[in-house]
Amino acid sequence: VQTLYIDNMTGDGDIVIFLRDTSQRIIARKRTQGYYPVLATNNLKFEIFATEEQENSIQFINFPIALGVWGETGLPGPQGETGLQGPQGVPGADGAIGPQGPQGEPGPQGETGLQGPQGVPGADGAIGPQGPQGEPGPQGVPGADGAIGPQ
Repeated sequence: VQTLYIDNMTGDGDIVIFLRDTSQRIIARKRTQGYYPVLATNNLKFEIFATEEQENSIQFINFPIALGVWGETGLPGPQGETGLQGPQGVPGADGAIGPQGPQGEPGPQGETGLQGPQGVPGADGAIGPQGPQGEPGPQGVPGADGAIGPQ
């Protein structure tokens, strides 16, 4: 047995089928019918319970059929999407203004301007600022006495 067809369309209670060898529990809700895949070994022992006294049809099928259940109280569908925010309210009879809307996002930052040209010497011939300091020269080599001379 690989599938059960359970017709509980006229039932006022649920049907519970327990497979002891695999611990699978199949629940057919009241007023539904459908195909239920079975996980079973060669030890086919089904325990069948009903929450109400009723007559139902259960068919044992020896080939697989995908789960499919339909009826009045089938499984709930997915939750719907959240709706859009409603429009802002209008001023009341007393002229009161509603709450302030959300703060806008800041605009993009402007680009940095180009650096201006270097100044020219003044009319008095003044010399501009001193240039950058040069890099130190190479280190001297040791003399005959092992001392290192000045840089």
